[in-house]
Amino acid sequence: MPPKKHFTRTHIVDAAFNVINSPDAQDLTARRVAEYLNSSTQPVYSYFNSMEELKRAVMEEIKDRLIDYAKKNHTKYEFLNIGLGVLLFAKKYPYSYRALFLEGNDYRDLILDFLTTLETLMAKDNSVTILNTEQQRSLLNKMVVYTHGLASLICADIIEDTTQEALLGKLMEVGGSLIDYAIQQVRKSRKNMK
Repeated sequence: MPPKKHFTRTHIVDAAFNVINSPDAQDLTARRVAEYLNSSTQPVYSYFNSMEELKRAVMEEIKDRLIDYAKKNHTKYEFLNIGLGVLLFAKKYPYSYRALFLEGNDYRDLILDFLTTLETLMAKDNSVTILNTEQQRSLLNKMVVYTHGLASLICADIIEDTTQEALLGKLMEVGGSLIDYAIQQVRKSRKNMK
């Protein structure tokens, strides 16, 4: 008899992540995760009391992986890295992106945690240090709306050119304009105060 496979909590979450990322994924079920692991459902229920508990763990994993993409140094600008990271994640894992952002509001706290992390990352970008925290947050919120729209179009396979260069161009065009406008407003305000 072959030795029994031992699965960790990480194995289960990774398998569930892969189930969610399959194009034919209807729902996340213990049976589907078990099939992915080539196992019974026993390992799933040995780590998770319910499928809702497993789904929450997978959504946290999606959020963490998305943050990792946003932290990558795609360019020399932190702010641009955030947007490009989100778009590249949506391109590689469209079903995960949909599950977290487009299918209900059950994980609002995870999305808010993600946005807080983006604020921290953005504050490191020298190109926006002239802006105070509130102005940076406002700028980030505007770019999140734009980037989320692009990511949604990527997930729906509507944007034809999803090369890194093309996505970078889309972000720079709008992001550059928003940054320039925000900085102009700060400078105008400072000039009026003199």
